[in-house]
Amino acid sequence: MWWRLYFVLAAFDLVTISFSLYLNHRLIGIHDESARINQEWAERRSIFADLAQLGGEVNAPGNDVFDSRDVTAETARLGVALDRFNRELSAAAVDLLRDVAPRHKKVLREDLDRVGKAMKEMVAEAELIFSCFRRKQPELAGERMATMDRKYALLNGGFAQLNRHIRGIQEDAFRDQKAEANALRRYEYLIAGAILIMVLAVTIYGHRMGRTMTAVMEEKERYLVALRAGHENLAEQTREQSARLHALLAATKSIAQDQLNTRVPVESRDEIGLVAESFNLMAAELEKSEANNQAQLAGIQRMVEATRESKNFLHSLVESLPLYLFRKDTEGRYTFMNALACERMNKSLEDILGRTDADLAEPSLAARWQEPQANVLREGVTVERDEVFKGEDGITLHFHVILSPVFNQDGTVLGMQGIVFDITARKQVEQALASTQDRLVDASRQAGMAEVASSVLHNVGNVLTSVNVSAGLIGEQLRKSGTTHLAKAVQLLNAHKEDMGDFLTNDPKGRQLPAFLEAVTEQLTREQALLARETQSLQQNIEHIKQIVAMQQSYAKVSGERENLAPHELVEDALRMSSTGLASDQLEVVRQFEPVPPVLADRHGVLQILVNLISNAVQALEARPEGRRLTLRTAQSADGRVRVEVTDNGTGIASENLTRIFQHGFTTKKNGHGFGLHSGANAAKAMGGSLQVHSNGPGTGATFVLELPPSRSGTQPVAPRAGELPTQASRAA
Repeated sequence: MWWRLYFVLAAFDLVTISFSLYLNHRLIGIHDESARINQEWAERRSIFADLAQLGGEVNAPGNDVFDSRDVTAETARLGVALDRFNRELSAAAVDLLRDVAPRHKKVLREDLDRVGKAMKEMVAEAELIFSCFRRKQPELAGERMATMDRKYALLNGGFAQLNRHIRGIQEDAFRDQKAEANALRRYEYLIAGAILIMVLAVTIYGHRMGRTMTAVMEEKERYLVALRAGHENLAEQTREQSARLHALLAATKSIAQDQLNTRVPVESRDEIGLVAESFNLMAAELEKSEANNQAQLAGIQRMVEATRESKNFLHSLVESLPLYLFRKDTEGRYTFMNALACERMNKSLEDILGRTDADLAEPSLAARWQEPQANVLREGVTVERDEVFKGEDGITLHFHVILSPVFNQDGTVLGMQGIVFDITARKQVEQALASTQDRLVDASRQAGMAEVASSVLHNVGNVLTSVNVSAGLIGEQLRKSGTTHLAKAVQLLNAHKEDMGDFLTNDPKGRQLPAFLEAVTEQLTREQALLARETQSLQQNIEHIKQIVAMQQSYAKVSGERENLAPHELVEDALRMSSTGLASDQLEVVRQFEPVPPVLADRHGVLQILVNLISNAVQALEARPEGRRLTLRTAQSADGRVRVEVTDNGTGIASENLTRIFQHGFTTKKNGHGFGLHSGANAAKAMGGSLQVHSNGPGTGATFVLELPPSRSGTQPVAPRAGELPTQASRAA
């Protein structure tokens, strides 16, 4: 019962103290709030007192003008003071009306309006005074001065009234807070009574606790006697346990001497017995762990052997790549070079390592490489460039060189590495292509006609497109070559030269490196095969261009001379000259050759027209996804003229363009020049013929008709040769 009374008293004390603290907190809060409100209203009264003084500054120019007679300056002073007065009055009004009770707002607004009105009237009187001075009427200005002073008195009266109202609001707030504080003081008597009750209860409880403590001391003495007896018994047990602990210590020393089969006998299930059991379990685990360690040691030895094999594999891989690889430190000394590069320099690796370009190469060559290598080491950027050398046999060799920095883990440049590609074969192909283009231009110039050069270039355009595609593919393949990944792998290996075995066996990147290098090797092999195929394609296309040039030159030798020509043979020659543009398995070429007489025409001019018409038809068919068909037909019209028709089912021609299509400069192609059909129409007219076009509109295809006069020699109609039968359709190869 008494311990419950203790908690009741404690709770009562807590409530009394808490209520007392709350009451004190409220009184302090009321005091602080009163001080804050009083400070705010005092500041507002101070602000309006400053405004009244500022009103005097607004009034001053109207008085000072009588002394200064400077109306302009006093007007400016009045404007500045009035602007400042209006700004501060507006800000003070907003602050004044923000937290005021609604019953006070109306009175304050009336006071503020009275002040504003008085200020406006005073300023108006000052303006009248200034006006009088401007009109040279100082006597009349003196009369207005008394009126302005009365307005100024009204302004001050307005501020005084406003100040009285503000002081009244301040006093009302103080009275409200004082009443609230007085109401709280009534609770002080209640707290005093509670404290008296608490003191009485503590006195009664203390008397009771004294008697309880006496009984507790007597009970404590009895426990001490029993404790002494227990101590003697404990000493005996301690001696027994000490012997068991010594045995456990001896077993521990045996374990420390690698006698892992040592065990401690368990005599009881007390604490020492449990420790002995735990010791035996630990010894068993140690013995098992030792066996596992021996097995792991054997596995590590096998991993070391595998690492050695991987290192040999990587060395073999780097040495077998068809690239020149090397590495230098920050001083430009060689630290690595593969066998192929050593062979190119005609030196052994021992003669190269630790030496610079100045030691190994000619001074001019070493100086040429000094700046790009310095940029790599200084800026930490990758540099690519092409180099040209003269071989010992006098053959010009071309190389593409990639220099990249080598960084350590904190980003510091440790050196640089280089990968060199032998691009001599590609450069020879490019030179051969350039030489072929030069020969084309020379052939056109020898023919003496600009149209011949244009025709030649047009005929070989599609072949050159294939050449450019192959050359671009070779260049793109070199830029995207897997050697970049190989350089990163070499950089990773060099960064772990000191711990190669641990890196290849334990590091996640190192374990993936052999498979990565194998994949890079396969990629380089595929790239080499692709480059070989593209090089062969380049050679075939260049040979094709040579054949077209030879054919064109044979025609150019007799350019301008008219002769008897078989129309279907001219069509076949034009198809052969345009074979590259027709090389699509989605394009069907249909031949419809009827027996027609020979034509008297210029072979070169007719071929130029037909090749241009076939090229335009092929381009018109490119927008058609399927069912592309090109039809070439020879026939004789009713008036005896020979017709050669070129028909396609491509994009067609709008009706408004049919009358403009043969005009010089007109074209619907994005990159067209607008003189192909114009020159063809002129050439046909010069040979006594015509060039016409028919189309039903966009999407319906088009037909171009070349009409030529027949030969006057009375030659019989010429039939197509075997294999060129009328209405013969063939799929373009």
